[in-house]
Amino acid sequence: MRSVKKVVAVVMGVLAVMSMASVSFAEKVKLEKVVITPSRYEKTESDISKNVTIIDEEDIVASNAKSVPELLKGEVGIEVKDILSNGKTATVDIRGFGETAPLNVLVLVNGRRTNNIDLSGTDWSQININSVEKIEVVRGPQSVLYGDNAVGGVINIITKKGTGKKPAIMVGYKGGTYDYHDVDTAIEGGSDFLDYYADFSQSSTDGFRTNNALETVDATASVII
Repeated sequence: MRSVKKVVAVVMGVLAVMSMASVSFAEKVKLEKVVITPSRYEKTESDISKNVTIIDEEDIVASNAKSVPELLKGEVGIEVKDILSNGKTATVDIRGFGETAPLNVLVLVNGRRTNNIDLSGTDWSQININSVEKIEVVRGPQSVLYGDNAVGGVINIITKKGTGKKPAIMVGYKGGTYDYHDVDTAIEGGSDFLDYYADFSQSSTDGFRTNNALETVDATASVII
């Protein structure tokens, strides 16, 4: 009889531990945001002394922006001028450089330069906002780390990467005035040895001015082993 009681006590103890473990695993823990751009290696947001803004995927979805410049309009200290309102010739200014902003604001995609060598600035229409995971905006001089074009600040656009184990396909459509259409298709997934993400989008608009039509086709792919 005593042995039976001991067995029951042990089983009850194991169940109690398992229930406590399940509760602890079920709790969600929100980690602090990680920033890469200011120092080129991962640091927590609280350890960064510079003026940094992180625009994550939730902010991008909530903004309903059609392009990255349109998304950046709402950020403090950033002035966006877009005469054609399609992102093709947009100018993103940090720290008030005015007409010379394309020469003094460095735009990176996954750490790689997009500023044109002919001093014409970045072609924002080539950056598909649907494939952006987050944007790190660093205000202030960064020329020591990045060289030219980084006097006013740095905008580092980080694209999405597959993190799921099961393949998933997403299809989206947007429409609007001036015959605006945007079709976006993405696939992501992963396995034990690699994660993958691919995105294809096509958008077109007649614009609100004469000879202001624009059509873009963008493709993005990422494979992490």
